[in-house]
Amino acid sequence: MPIRCGAIVLSTAKAMREPDNRIKQIGSHTFFMPISKVKPLTSGTGRHNIYAMEYNPKKIVEAIDVLRETYEKNKTIKIYSIDYIGIREDGGSTPSSKFPTVFDHAKYGVVFIHYSYWRVTQEDNSFFILFLKDNELGDTIEENGWRMFFDAPITTFNVTRSRSCHIEKGNLKLTIHFKQNSTNDLLSLLTYKCLSSFIEDKIGICFQAFKAAQNCTTQQELDFLNELLNRNQEIENLNKQLFWEKLNCFYKEKAIEGYKEMLDEIKELVKQQ
Repeated sequence: MPIRCGAIVLSTAKAMREPDNRIKQIGSHTFFMPISKVKPLTSGTGRHNIYAMEYNPKKIVEAIDVLRETYEKNKTIKIYSIDYIGIREDGGSTPSSKFPTVFDHAKYGVVFIHYSYWRVTQEDNSFFILFLKDNELGDTIEENGWRMFFDAPITTFNVTRSRSCHIEKGNLKLTIHFKQNSTNDLLSLLTYKCLSSFIEDKIGICFQAFKAAQNCTTQQELDFLNELLNRNQEIENLNKQLFWEKLNCFYKEKAIEGYKEMLDEIKELVKQQ
C-alpha cells in the first residue's frame, strides 16, 4: 500500500544505490517509510504538562534531517524551509514558526516541509505535511480509530495547485479540499506560496473537523459536517446535541426543497396538458 503524505515516491531510476532499511520497494517504485516507524521520537526526558504534549525538539530536528539526507541523496527533492505550527485542544492553531517551541503548549504539532523539485526542465516548489502526537512524528495521525492525513505531495511533472485533507474510519470518509485557481504555469511559484500559506492558516480547521468527525457514526453525519465546513460555519464548539439539531434542520430543509422541486415539475406537466 503506498505511503501517504510524508512519504515521497522515489522513482526506481533514482533509488538509493546502497541498502537502507528506511526504504521500501513496492512494485516499480521505491517509498520512504513513515518517519514514525523509522525513528521514534521518545526520549525519556520529554515534557509533561496537562495542556501540552510530550516532545523533544532535538529529536524532531534529527528526524527531519533523516528525511533531508534521504531525499537529497536521491536528488529527488531539495528541502529548503520548515515551518512548525502547534494545535491546541480546541483546534486553535499557533502562528507559523521556524522553531518547534510552538509545541510547548500544544496538544498536536504540524510540520510543513517545503521543498523544490524539477518539473521536466523547470524547477518548482511544493510541500508535505507531518503530524506530531505523543512524541511520534508521521504522515498520519490516529485517534479513537479515526485517521487524518493529506494526499501525496507532488515531486515530478505537475504543479501543486491543490491539496486535500482526508479524515476516515473504515467506510466513513470526509475530505477537505484546499485549492488555488491559477492555471498559469508562470504563476506556479506564487500559486504554491499562496496555497501553502492558506493551508498553514487553516490547518486548525482540519483538527476541528477531525475531532467533530469522531462524534459521527454515519456517512450522512459526515456529509453534513462537510456542508458546515463549506458554509464556513463554526464547528469548534459543536457538541453532539447541537450537531443533531443542526443535522435535522438541514435534512428537513433538503426535504422541503425536494418537495418544492416536485411540485414545480407537476405544475409544468399540468400546464402542458
